[in-house]
Amino acid sequence: MKPKLILLIIIACCISCVKTLTYSKAHKVSDYSIVNMDSITKLDGKLIELKGFLRMDFENVYLEYGKEKIWLDFDFFQKLMKKNNDSLDGKVLKTMMDDVITVRGKYIIGKTGHLSAYNSKITDIVFVED
Repeated sequence: MKPKLILLIIIACCISCVKTLTYSKAHKVSDYSIVNMDSITKLDGKLIELKGFLRMDFENVYLEYGKEKIWLDFDFFQKLMKKNNDSLDGKVLKTMMDDVITVRGKYIIGKTGHLSAYNSKITDIVFVED
């Protein structure tokens, strides 16, 4: 009985330690369409919300959704903030790497990103949640 209780306490502690990281700027949530990849090609120039895996390497930051790779065009001069005034920067993004994140921003179709390797991007990002 004692080992089961210890295991249960450890699992409960691990679950309670998982925290959601949310960074944002002031924006109207209802202006953003929650989309999936089936409809995304019709949304050029529109404000969207999309979930996918955050991928990063030396000169690339992108959202991976299935086979699509969408460049994330962060403006680190106008940082996204948490409620406690911590700001989103490259160091924080590294902690989210390979996690599923939610991003809100403007979706643009066209060659973009490092060496124009991406067919689309999300720019004017106002919300990131891990």
